[in-house]
Amino acid sequence: MLDISAVTGEWQGKIVVAGRTASLELLQAANEAGCAGVVVAHMRSDALATYAGSNSRPGITGEDELLMPVMLTERFSPTMMRSSIWQEFSSLQGRYASMSGKTQIRAGLVRPEVVVCEAEWPKELPTSEVTSGAVQVGDLVRVLRSPYLDRIGRVMALPKERQVIATGSSVRVAEVLIDEELVTLPVANLLKIAVGGTHDD
Repeated sequence: MLDISAVTGEWQGKIVVAGRTASLELLQAANEAGCAGVVVAHMRSDALATYAGSNSRPGITGEDELLMPVMLTERFSPTMMRSSIWQEFSSLQGRYASMSGKTQIRAGLVRPEVVVCEAEWPKELPTSEVTSGAVQVGDLVRVLRSPYLDRIGRVMALPKERQVIATGSSVRVAEVLIDEELVTLPVANLLKIAVGGTHDD
């Protein structure tokens, strides 16, 4: 756990990344120090609710009257940050960055994000449009909703036709192979992940 003693004046205006978790006291101290954001692998949901205050709404964030956003890369239950994510953040150390904790789990899905500037302006700008983070065939994904919550699978197909789910909504779906079982899931319930292990810092 990232200890409260780690908070210093150097945190002002910085985004701080920890491989495991942080305490409620650390979040409060970082907020007071003017930290621009904290990224950890996991935190207890009740600690985050206390930090956010009485105006917090599960699954819909970003409008809370907070100075500092908090992002979880994994989940609420104890786990370590995947090494691929840790290594990515480590490679970006010292860059100018911006962080948003805005979350919307309903229609118009929005997830928290960290945007980091390039170290150097590219000599040539890309000529083709690329959809960043879009789920594609062959991607490894984590399921964000029951009954396959937190299960890992691989996208085998992306049907063009929308399908009607139990709620009555017509949504885009993906065929995902999970432990040799092919299941059909809403694309909005899938989180694209990189191949990698975990980090124990």
